[in-house]
Amino acid sequence: MFTHIKILVFVSILLTSLLSIAKPGELVSLTHLQDVDAAEVAAGRKIFCPATVNIKKAFGFKIYKAEYSTTDLKGQPVVTAGLIMVPQVAEKLPLFVYHHGDD
Repeated sequence: MFTHIKILVFVSILLTSLLSIAKPGELVSLTHLQDVDAAEVAAGRKIFCPATVNIKKAFGFKIYKAEYSTTDLKGQPVVTAGLIMVPQVAEKLPLFVYHHGDD
Protein backbone atom coordinates (compact mmCIF):
# COMPACT_ATOMS: atom_id res chain seq x y z
CA MET A 1 0.00 0.00 0.00
CA PHE A 2 2.83 2.39 0.86
CA THR A 3 4.31 1.87 -2.63
CA HIS A 4 0.99 2.91 -4.18
CA ILE A 5 1.02 6.13 -2.19
CA LYS A 6 4.60 6.86 -3.30
CA ILE A 7 3.58 6.32 -6.94
CA LEU A 8 0.59 8.64 -6.60
CA VAL A 9 2.74 11.32 -4.96
CA PHE A 10 5.32 10.98 -7.76
CA VAL A 11 2.63 11.27 -10.46
CA SER A 12 1.11 14.30 -8.69
CA ILE A 13 4.49 16.03 -8.51
CA LEU A 14 5.21 15.22 -12.16
CA LEU A 15 1.80 16.46 -13.26
CA THR A 16 2.17 19.64 -11.22
CA SER A 17 5.63 20.33 -12.65
CA LEU A 18 4.45 19.73 -16.22
CA LEU A 19 1.46 21.98 -15.74
CA SER A 20 3.61 24.75 -14.30
CA ILE A 21 5.67 24.78 -17.51
CA ALA A 22 2.64 25.21 -19.79
CA LYS A 23 0.90 28.45 -18.88
CA PRO A 24 -1.73 28.93 -17.65
CA GLY A 25 -1.52 25.25 -16.59
CA GLU A 26 -3.87 25.20 -13.63
CA LEU A 27 -5.16 21.81 -12.50
CA VAL A 28 -8.96 21.86 -12.71
CA SER A 29 -9.70 18.35 -11.44
CA LEU A 30 -8.22 14.93 -10.80
CA THR A 31 -10.92 12.26 -10.89
CA HIS A 32 -10.55 8.55 -10.11
CA LEU A 33 -12.34 6.79 -12.97
CA GLN A 34 -11.94 3.10 -12.19
CA ASP A 35 -9.74 0.25 -11.04
CA VAL A 36 -8.81 -2.53 -13.44
CA ASP A 37 -7.64 -5.70 -11.72
CA ALA A 38 -4.93 -8.08 -12.92
CA ALA A 39 -7.47 -10.69 -14.08
CA GLU A 40 -9.10 -8.13 -16.41
CA VAL A 41 -5.70 -7.19 -17.85
CA ALA A 42 -4.81 -10.86 -18.43
CA ALA A 43 -8.19 -11.49 -20.13
CA GLY A 44 -7.70 -8.44 -22.35
CA ARG A 45 -4.31 -9.75 -23.45
CA LYS A 46 -5.92 -12.95 -24.73
CA ILE A 47 -8.32 -10.94 -26.90
CA PHE A 48 -6.22 -7.97 -28.08
CA CYS A 49 -2.60 -9.19 -27.79
CA PRO A 50 -2.59 -12.97 -28.25
CA ALA A 51 1.20 -12.99 -28.72
CA THR A 52 1.57 -11.91 -25.06
CA VAL A 53 -0.54 -14.71 -23.57
CA ASN A 54 2.55 -16.52 -22.26
CA ILE A 55 3.71 -13.51 -20.25
CA LYS A 56 3.36 -14.58 -16.63
CA LYS A 57 2.99 -11.18 -15.01
CA ALA A 58 -0.16 -9.11 -15.13
CA PHE A 59 -1.11 -6.33 -12.76
CA GLY A 60 -4.01 -3.98 -12.35
CA PHE A 61 -4.26 -0.22 -12.72
CA LYS A 62 -5.94 2.72 -11.06
CA ILE A 63 -7.16 5.07 -13.78
CA TYR A 64 -7.51 8.84 -13.31
CA LYS A 65 -8.65 11.71 -15.51
CA ALA A 66 -6.71 14.95 -15.05
CA GLU A 67 -8.32 18.12 -16.39
CA TYR A 68 -6.29 21.31 -16.64
CA SER A 69 -6.56 24.76 -18.13
CA THR A 70 -4.47 25.80 -21.11
CA THR A 71 -4.85 27.86 -24.27
CA ASP A 72 -5.88 26.75 -27.75
CA LEU A 73 -4.07 27.61 -30.99
CA LYS A 74 -5.81 31.01 -31.04
CA GLY A 75 -4.70 31.82 -27.50
CA GLN A 76 -8.16 31.33 -26.01
CA PRO A 77 -8.46 29.64 -22.60
CA VAL A 78 -9.72 26.04 -22.73
CA VAL A 79 -9.91 23.05 -20.41
CA THR A 80 -8.33 19.84 -21.69
CA ALA A 81 -7.72 16.43 -20.15
CA GLY A 82 -5.21 13.62 -19.86
CA LEU A 83 -5.27 10.07 -18.57
CA ILE A 84 -3.09 8.77 -15.75
CA MET A 85 -2.77 5.02 -15.26
CA VAL A 86 -1.04 3.94 -12.05
CA PRO A 87 0.02 0.28 -11.92
CA GLN A 88 -1.01 -1.63 -8.81
CA VAL A 89 2.14 -3.53 -7.90
CA ALA A 90 4.08 -4.19 -4.72
CA GLU A 91 7.52 -4.05 -6.34
CA LYS A 92 9.20 -1.15 -8.12
CA LEU A 93 8.74 -0.81 -11.85
CA PRO A 94 11.78 0.31 -13.87
CA LEU A 95 9.86 2.38 -16.41
CA PHE A 96 7.73 5.53 -16.50
CA VAL A 97 6.08 6.52 -19.78
CA TYR A 98 4.75 9.97 -20.66
CA HIS A 99 2.94 10.62 -23.94
CA HIS A 100 1.99 14.07 -25.14
CA GLY A 101 -0.83 14.21 -27.67
CA ASP A 102 -1.21 17.02 -30.20
CA ASP A 103 -4.15 18.11 -32.30
